Amino acid sequence: MRDNAFMRNERMKRILLVLLVVVNVGVIGCRAYIGDYYHADAAALSAAKQGESANGVTVSQTNANVMVFEPADGESTVGVAFYPGAKVEWTAYAPLMQQLAERGITAVLLKMPYNLAIVDADAANLAYDAAPNVQNWYVCGHSMGGVAAGMYASGNADSLAGIIFLASYATDDLSQSRLAGLSIYGSEDEVINRTAMEDNARNLPAGTQTYAIEGGNHGHFGSYGEQANDGVATITPEQQQSEAADIITAFVLGA
Repeated sequence: MRDNAFMRNERMKRILLVLLVVVNVGVIGCRAYIGDYYHADAAALSAAKQGESANGVTVSQTNANVMVFEPADGESTVGVAFYPGAKVEWTAYAPLMQQLAERGITAVLLKMPYNLAIVDADAANLAYDAAPNVQNWYVCGHSMGGVAAGMYASGNADSLAGIIFLASYATDDLSQSRLAGLSIYGSEDEVINRTAMEDNARNLPAGTQTYAIEGGNHGHFGSYGEQANDGVATITPEQQQSEAADIITAFVLGA
């Protein structure tokens, strides 16, 4: 009897030891995954500096997780709350936010936990207090950030005028919402899952406008260098962001 009890105790100790090892390996792997991300380049860091930029756009942070880009006249009533792509430093999208603000749109850049927008799909709620003058809000997201923006829009359609996807798609059904929809992607994008994009097209708001930026790829909506496995762009990141800003402006301002 004592031998059997001893054997059971030893077996339980081995099981607990194996579980402890598995948990530790999982934690280490998770930390490695989170710590491996695309960093904002020098142009992005410059565009993210607080204060008034050379083009008159005012950049400010109301808290550690929200950066606001306001047009020079400060009178914009249309705003875009932006969800960064997965594993991309949020400030990498500052140049695009600058471009939107130059065109008269208040752009609110949202910092995500662990650089994963999917972890905090409700982050757009922070934009409202950060830019109280805005009356018409749009959510916009790049890649996985677009999926998170779609998740937010599915439960908060009454608070929004529309949604914008950059190299992304909606996994939540927005087809019956009253939201205006816009989808933009680069013709050379080799990162986005085209099958998933096509399969989820039915989830987009009715009448969603779709644009392909010729020569653009997946990563150049942000400024963080070249993304692994992406297609080779034939236009610069600055050109892709400028064209995207033009399309977004026409969409939200009716220009």
